[in-house]
Amino acid sequence: MPGAAAFDDPDASGVPSASLRHSLKQLHSAVMPLHGHQNAHAHAYQAKQGGGEAEDVASADLAHDLRLTAGAISFDRLRAPLGSITKDALPQAITAMESLRQLSFLLLELKPILTPSLPSSATSSLNAFYDDLLKHIPPMCTQIYRGYAKSMIVLEPVTQAIRNRSWAPKEPSSQHNSYIDTILKLVQELNATLTELAISPAVHSVILEQAVSCIADALVDAYALTKKCNDEGRALMIR
Repeated sequence: MPGAAAFDDPDASGVPSASLRHSLKQLHSAVMPLHGHQNAHAHAYQAKQGGGEAEDVASADLAHDLRLTAGAISFDRLRAPLGSITKDALPQAITAMESLRQLSFLLLELKPILTPSLPSSATSSLNAFYDDLLKHIPPMCTQIYRGYAKSMIVLEPVTQAIRNRSWAPKEPSSQHNSYIDTILKLVQELNATLTELAISPAVHSVILEQAVSCIADALVDAYALTKKCNDEGRALMIR
């Protein structure tokens, strides 16, 4: 299985994955203790095996591993702008976003099953989870794709051409603006890149749509800086 070997290697924290899984199991046992006779049997077994001392050693090991793991988390990558996604990193970003989206869909499907199985006191918390968290996942995915699209189309030459052009010509022109060719080339290059990466058609379409939206925003912002414009100039803006 591709990537399976990586699970046996230590990560950036220096803690092997097997050790981390063991630590998480210990943490779960500490948070969710056994009940009833099982708990009594567990205490009896610990007492027979040296009890408190073994538990202290296990707790110390758990705390040590968790500190190493927490210390290895890099918040710089989390703070990085959305537009920093590169071409090579896009497939991984898509996998993450679409996995998150599918998980949200699955949780929505499970809501009718979860609601009656929980106590009435937990209903408000469950509804808050669905209303305050899950509903934001699709827009968040779209925003991630928008950041990538914006980083792949460099519109500064286009906006510069708009700012430097006179929009009050004395005679009407039948030729379209030269920056239209630049925009068309940018979109074609983006489409070729997405095709090369062989991403899903749905995500492909979303990224192209967001690219067009970014282009429209840039054009409007650039046109808004025009200080003088006549009828011929306004007609030229739409060509």
